[in-house]
Amino acid sequence: MADIFSHSRGRVSANDEPSGIPMSLFLEGWGGFFGFKSIITGVKLEATGGVQFLHTLRDFIYIYVFGDRISSMQISGLSFWDRCDAPSYHGIEYVNAYYLSNRVSERATPVTMVIGLGTPFFGFLVRLFFDYNDPEQQIAQFTLDFRVIPESSALG
Repeated sequence: MADIFSHSRGRVSANDEPSGIPMSLFLEGWGGFFGFKSIITGVKLEATGGVQFLHTLRDFIYIYVFGDRISSMQISGLSFWDRCDAPSYHGIEYVNAYYLSNRVSERATPVTMVIGLGTPFFGFLVRLFFDYNDPEQQIAQFTLDFRVIPESSALG
């Protein structure tokens, strides 16, 4: 966890803070703020089952279950132009390089993601969205879009 402070437009400084955070996220190959000048601000998961419901004339409902469908996980965040200590590429350039190196067409294996203390997900990176929507502060938003393989086990 790092505390982010704005020093001037487009520049930020970060201090490592060992304080507790609501949830931790490990993303394979992710350089974090100090490596990518980007921070993860959100995780969204959509898991669905493969089911079909059949309604009949006599108010019977039949449910056909076909297992689980592949899930969608989106990891979103912010990218900064510069750190106070080291001018270089904009953070969104590092995020784009991460996408290019880890996209489904470049990897034979899924990307490993672990949420919390030990809940793993294995997903294929299929899409990158980014929006440079704050030119005054030189901050960009991004979303990495994964397709996650369904898991059969739960906690414990």
